[in-house]
Amino acid sequence: VSGAGFGTRQDDINGEEGDHKKKRGVILTARVHPGESNSSYMMKGVIDFLLSATKEARILRKNYIFKIVPMLNPDGVMYG
Repeated sequence: VSGAGFGTRQDDINGEEGDHKKKRGVILTARVHPGESNSSYMMKGVIDFLLSATKEARILRKNYIFKIVPMLNPDGVMYG
């Protein structure tokens, strides 16, 4: 798992997070409409949690592939 400001986790590289072909997918999106600024904070919390070393986060990463779009409508947010 890697992201802005985060290093790659060694356990993910070694395959300890599970076989990707057997995982189900989860899609998370936010900021569809310009006024939904609170969803940016929620998405940051979700990303921070999923990248954490907690037992629950490791279980989720082991069993699911997460596709995250933190801002679906950047033009609307910028000019909204």
